[in-house]
Amino acid sequence: ELMDLISIDKLTKNKNDGFLFKEISFGLSTGDKIAVIGTNGCGKSTLLKMIAGKSGTDGGTISINKSASISYLEQIPSYNPEHTIIDHIFLHSSPKLDLIRRYETVCEKIAHGATAKEEKEMSELSEKMDAERCWDYENEIKSILNVLKITDMNKKMGSLSGGTLKKVSLAQTLIEDSNLILLDEPTNHLDVDTI
Repeated sequence: ELMDLISIDKLTKNKNDGFLFKEISFGLSTGDKIAVIGTNGCGKSTLLKMIAGKSGTDGGTISINKSASISYLEQIPSYNPEHTIIDHIFLHSSPKLDLIRRYETVCEKIAHGATAKEEKEMSELSEKMDAERCWDYENEIKSILNVLKITDMNKKMGSLSGGTLKKVSLAQTLIEDSNLILLDEPTNHLDVDTI
C-alpha cells in the first residue's frame, strides 16, 4: 500500500550571501527510489542531513509521516574505534534488533567453544526468536553481511580499512528496521564487485 512518507515544501538553505538551494518542493512515497545528482558543493549532503533531522532549514517545511522511520548513511560515517563490528551494526536499537544482537553474540561465543550456560542461553534466545518471528529478519541481516563480505564480527572499528568501514556502516544502515533509507555517497571507498 502506497503511503506518503515525506513532504517537502519550499525548502531553503542559505549559503554565505546567497542560497545553497531555494524553495525546493517534492515528496517521497513508499516504494520510491530517488537519486540526487549535482556538482560538488551544490547541497546534496545538506539536503539529506535536513531530511534526516541532522541539520536545520532556513525556510520551508519538511513534513514526515509519523509512520516513517529513517536510516541515514553519512558521507563520512562516524564510529567509535573501540566498538566491534557487531557493536556498530546493532548500535541503533529496536526490540527485534536487540534480540537478534543477543542471539548473534551468543552464536559468536559458541563458535569459539560453548559452556553449558551459553547453550542454555542459546536455547532460550531461540525460543524468543520463534515467538517474535525474528528468523526472516535474522536471515536478511546475514544475507546483507554475506553480500558485503563482513565476517569477523569481533574486529574493532578502529582497525578497519576505509572500504571495510564503509561496508560496515552501509550494513548498519540497511539492517535498521526502517522504511526510508538515505544514502549519502554510498559507493565511496567500495570496490567494483561490492558496488
